[in-house]
Parts: sequence; C-alpha cells; structure tokens
Amino acid sequence: DDASSTMTTDVSVLEEALWDGIDVDDGLLLQAHVNTSIPAKPGALRFAAKLGQTFNKLQIAGMFDSGTNLLVASLKLNFGASVINSGLCPLNQSAIFGGSGCQIWKHSAPSEMVAALNSDTLQVQMVRSPLSHLASWTKAGYELGSCADRLGVPCDLRGNAYPGGVTELWNRYMQGYESAADSHDNVITVEYERLVLEPGPVMQRIAQLMGWSMDGSVKIVGAPAKEHGEAVGRAKAIEKLTTMSYLNNGYLASPANQRSACRDLDSAMMHKHVIPLDKPRSYAEDCKDVIPLETPQAGASW
Repeated sequence: DDASSTMTTDVSVLEEALWDGIDVDDGLLLQAHVNTSIPAKPGALRFAAKLGQTFNKLQIAGMFDSGTNLLVASLKLNFGASVINSGLCPLNQSAIFGGSGCQIWKHSAPSEMVAALNSDTLQVQMVRSPLSHLASWTKAGYELGSCADRLGVPCDLRGNAYPGGVTELWNRYMQGYESAADSHDNVITVEYERLVLEPGPVMQRIAQLMGWSMDGSVKIVGAPAKEHGEAVGRAKAIEKLTTMSYLNNGYLASPANQRSACRDLDSAMMHKHVIPLDKPRSYAEDCKDVIPLETPQAGASW
C-alpha cells in the first residue's frame, strides 16, 4: 500500500528494493523466481500461536520498510495470489471501523493493531534491526516526512506523536509488538533478516498456522544471477546484512550520529532479536562499535 512512491518499472531495481525491505509493488516481480530447498531449522521463529491451531485470516503488521511487502510477495509466490488475497483480511471491512473484517493499515501503531485483532486471525508482525531500519527510512520514509532524515526531529504518524523522533518510533513499535506477542496466542514476530536468510522456515511456519499445503521447496522472488543461480535481490540483501553496509548510509555514516541513535534505542528490545547468520548476532550489535554490549535489564536503555 506504499508502492505508489516507487514509480520505476525497472525489474532489477524493484527486486533489489523489495529484498532491501522497501515497500514496493510486487506485480512485475512475481513473474520470475528460483527454487531452493527448505533448510531443516525447527523453532526458527519466536511465536506464541498454539501448536495445532490454524487460523482463517491473515493480518500483516510492520512499520515502513520492515519487509512487509517482501513477506506478502513471498507468500503469493509460494501459495498462490488467490490463496493469499482471499486469506488476507479485507481492508474495507475493518473491525476498527465497525465492520466484520479484520484488517487495519499494516503500519498502524501496535496497540491499534491488537485492539482490532480477531481470534480467528493470525497476525504476522515484521521487525528489523534498528540502524538498518533507520537507514532505510532515510531512503523511503513515506509518511514520516522530514523526521526520517535526521535524528531528534519529532515524528507524527496519523495522529500518533513520537517527540523523540525515529529512535522513539522504533522503540515504541518494538515494545508494542513484543507486548502483543506475549499476550496473544495468534501473534507471531518475524525478523526481516530471518525472512531474507531463512525464507523456507518462515514460509513453512506460516503455512502450518494457516493450514496451507507446502511442498519440499520454497520459491524465492526474483530472477537468478548467471554466476551463482541465486536471486539477485536476495544475494545483495544478504551481503548488506553480512557486511553491515547500512551503517554507511545517510546520517548514520557519522559515528557521532550512530552513538546518539544507539543511546536512545531500547537495548532490551535489541538483545531479544537475533540475525541468523553463520555467526548469529543480535540487533544490539548494530551498536557494537559505539556502545558497550552489556546485557541490559528488561526495559532498560543504554
């Protein structure tokens, strides 16, 4: 629902942006894909949904550039657009407006999302490591406007104020998603980085919870590169995650700005999420070069 700001029809540009977590239209990209085997990594997702329980409807949640569009495109490719479109909650009948449907705007504040969540609906909420997320907002901040361009500028998003700017926005969304997953048995949290690195287990878990069938391979959005056969956009996204090159983007290229951002971020939230690289690292390691990585108390800031 944010794709209108990305007007290019260059498929390679769209593919890279989609895998970079940006909210772009998947229409042109679903025409090409590559197949890879699903790795056997049980328990890869943190989820509160009951084993054996299945849901009738699917609600996607996540802040701008958290990978929500990548998730929907991956689901469409693996289970069929008709299945996903019928499974996604109808937007124009949202319960929050007194209708019988279950979807509200996917970027809504977490408290608004769970207030409208029906018991027969699975909510999949996307999160992203903080400095990577802040860097993506400098490229595609959508309704955040000028507050996405630098630290400390108050943000207002559809009537919700974040006077501390983008770091407060990230904190409050992460805290809200954590609360939702802890208190609801129909909410799961998926890290953007896990979707990039382990798309098979993510697709498999959602399929189990939605009662969808899945064969032994997962389809990856994008065209294969001639050199290695991997989807080009995904390969570039993995490289960015591995090298942490997002730390060189925009105002975050300044160590002073990195330090300022890290001091304002909720370290407890950062320590709760892990990027499943060959050598796993927590979200807190975004700040390892500017802030000591002590283990925090729950709810503590740096």
